[in-house]
Amino acid sequence: AAAILDHLDRSVLRAMAFGSNHVIRLACLPTLAERWLVPVLAGFDRIAPQVGFDISSRLDMPDLHRSGVDMVIHHLDQAPAGAEATPLMDEFLVVVARPDLAQQVRAQAGYADAALAGYPLLQQETRPHLWLDWFGVSGIDPVTITRGARFAHFGMVTNAARAGMGIGLVPEILVREEIRQGSLALASDRRMQGSTYALIRQPRLARHQGEEMLRDWLVAQGANAVH
Repeated sequence: AAAILDHLDRSVLRAMAFGSNHVIRLACLPTLAERWLVPVLAGFDRIAPQVGFDISSRLDMPDLHRSGVDMVIHHLDQAPAGAEATPLMDEFLVVVARPDLAQQVRAQAGYADAALAGYPLLQQETRPHLWLDWFGVSGIDPVTITRGARFAHFGMVTNAARAGMGIGLVPEILVREEIRQGSLALASDRRMQGSTYALIRQPRLARHQGEEMLRDWLVAQGANAVH
């Protein structure tokens, strides 16, 4: 009974906030939501003002049946069995640091992974394998690679790198603005392909036109983002 009343309460508040607009409940990875999704939705709002949004950030893949969300932007390989998954864009990771630290790394002869491993490597809690993937079969002690301050999501890693706490390995799309402004710099010209971001939703026979418009918009924006 408490769960039903809570659901009704949230439904009433949503109706009051959005009026008669169709509301799309969308969950997204935290930093991707902040750095990419919100600007993209601002553009969509100009062509489809009749569509409202209820946005949440999630590190985990929510249960599509119980969470109440209509769409999720997450890693393609996290899509549950039977879900409809539309790829949006490939993820490419880059090594970034505060400009003075990045310059120091680049100044070392030939830029070797062994030199990079001598600096504090910032870790992302939910993807602890990223630095191991970067160094691959280099023969460097894995303990050295995985030792470093650990953060919950890429936004924290980015802020820590900007503050000079160490070197971050982050999706390029999340740090383009910092690189452009000069608060972060590339410590390597190498890029590593990561996962694929996808729009994930439950399969349905019929959908609201606004949802289909948004899907097409996100696909187009994702294609533009990787160039």
